[in-house]
Amino acid sequence: MKSLLKYLIFLPIVLLSCSPSAKDQSGNYEPESTNSGGPDISKIVSEFPAFELDELVEEISQEQLADAVNDGESANWKRTTPEDNRHEVAIQNKMSSDNQVKFMLFRASTRAFVAVRQENAQVSTNEIWEYVYKPNGNHPERWDQYLLTEYKVDSFFNERVILPDGIRGKRAEPYLDYEFNRKGVTISFSKWRFMKDLDGNSLEPEGPLDPALIKYKYHWSWTGERFVEEKLNEAGYDDAMTFTAQVNETATSGDHNCSQAVSTKKAATINVGEWIEFSLRSNAKVGANWQISNGNTKSRTAWEENNRVKKFKVLVDDKFAGYVILANVSAYQTFNFAPHWLKDPPDFKKGTRIRFVIDEVYHGTKNDDPTISHFVPIGKCG
Repeated sequence: MKSLLKYLIFLPIVLLSCSPSAKDQSGNYEPESTNSGGPDISKIVSEFPAFELDELVEEISQEQLADAVNDGESANWKRTTPEDNRHEVAIQNKMSSDNQVKFMLFRASTRAFVAVRQENAQVSTNEIWEYVYKPNGNHPERWDQYLLTEYKVDSFFNERVILPDGIRGKRAEPYLDYEFNRKGVTISFSKWRFMKDLDGNSLEPEGPLDPALIKYKYHWSWTGERFVEEKLNEAGYDDAMTFTAQVNETATSGDHNCSQAVSTKKAATINVGEWIEFSLRSNAKVGANWQISNGNTKSRTAWEENNRVKKFKVLVDDKFAGYVILANVSAYQTFNFAPHWLKDPPDFKKGTRIRFVIDEVYHGTKNDDPTISHFVPIGKCG
């Protein structure tokens, strides 16, 4: 994305006549004049510089754009929004239903902003354009692109996260989702696209970048005259760190098993709110990584009948360290609640107590007590 343009000084709109649409000497597009009653969305969109729509499968001419918007249809395009919608216009290619353009109008007293979304099967692009009145005699009206913030991936993550090399400082544009509405523009981080693009090492148990760590979104609130940027928490976000276990179908109970490095005790019963606590017997490098077989894995029937752990609350020496989400599977799972990219990881040493408190369960068909068949630290037990 780009940096924000400095606002220009604007004067009231007056009734003018001008020559047909063309580029001025500076290369900016000059639309036709609007009347003194203020800009109308159909008028503005029909004059939007069609050559700027460069992600379309089928190109659209200025004439076809105007016809589709004003008359509802042109040779290859049709308008798909109601005529009485004064804030949004959408046009669609007749031969390709996934090839469309949406325009959202934000109208001020002396100018207008138009959010433009181009969509086809392969790509979606989002821009904001400013429709400006400049009575200087050379170009009475013109379009300029309104430049949004160039966000980095780091901008969307919890501040306790140090992103790995290769990800830190990376442009967030490929992962951004835009929502246009009358109140402004909401810019969110697509967790799915980001996780899909991560390199293999970033998904290892030693330090997976969990989508739950994406904390922020941005909203460009429309005040009636301008956009104001706000940094907001994602809906339902909890500042408590949450880590998701990784399922490993090929793992065995002997994989880096460090059961000898800890002593174990547990609550009298294993229900929601009850716990399992491990104490480190030495200064062996364990404590962050764990392997678990969730549920009663004696048989498929036993596994289905008994509850399984869904969510642990983790305490290290009675200090809250985060939550762990387990999958509802019988295969071995691994998780790490102190990965290398965490700014303030717990300190593991001889005598450190790590308590896992059952916070949520997957319900079985018969018994209420959750069962754990295997649960050990993994790492360099030495």
